[in-house]
Amino acid sequence: MPMPYKKMFVMWPPRPEGSADPKTLDKYPGWWAQRKFNGTRSLVFLDPDGNVHLRTRHREEHRAYQLTNAMEAAIKSLLDRGDGIFMFEPGKWQVFDAELMHSKTSGVKDRLVLFDILVHNGSYLTGTTCRARYEILCEGLGMPDTSETETGRSIALKVNENVWLAEVFEETFADYFTELTDMDEIEGLVLKDPDGVLKPGVSEKNNSEWLVRVRKPHKNYRH
Repeated sequence: MPMPYKKMFVMWPPRPEGSADPKTLDKYPGWWAQRKFNGTRSLVFLDPDGNVHLRTRHREEHRAYQLTNAMEAAIKSLLDRGDGIFMFEPGKWQVFDAELMHSKTSGVKDRLVLFDILVHNGSYLTGTTCRARYEILCEGLGMPDTSETETGRSIALKVNENVWLAEVFEETFADYFTELTDMDEIEGLVLKDPDGVLKPGVSEKNNSEWLVRVRKPHKNYRH
């Protein structure tokens, strides 16, 4: 069951412990895939006063990145979709799981790609499925359905100028894996069991049973 989240504590984000060979993509029937972005894994905290706090996957403050005014405004704007509907309620904590695209690639700067939500309206969403949280995230963002255009390759859905949403793919994983492997911005895929349940992030290797990374070949790592 979700737990009350009333003051800031930084949890470890869900993280796969190992990697799968791209040749085994057909061994995950019923799972989802999202693109694995070549950025800095980040937790994005919106506090009840509307302030933005960024933390790395190691639960530390970013040392090599400082929020720009534009990025901060873009994140704060998630509290107001502009249609009078507040799925992310002002005055309550929200925590998003995301990838900060800035320092690792030359073409994309000051962009945040959201792919999960861990705290919604003051509730830490433990006990909820990956599917349920992605539905909360999409609905709160206004169901974005238009791809970003600045890369020319439509690597994510556009929420606003600085915030993007990672799409979910339910089949033909091999096609999606090979589609963008030539881009520095894309490292491969992350496979997720949509029925995988979020457990409290009390350790670095939490929730690994419903996550698998599938990386394109690179000299710095193996599958």
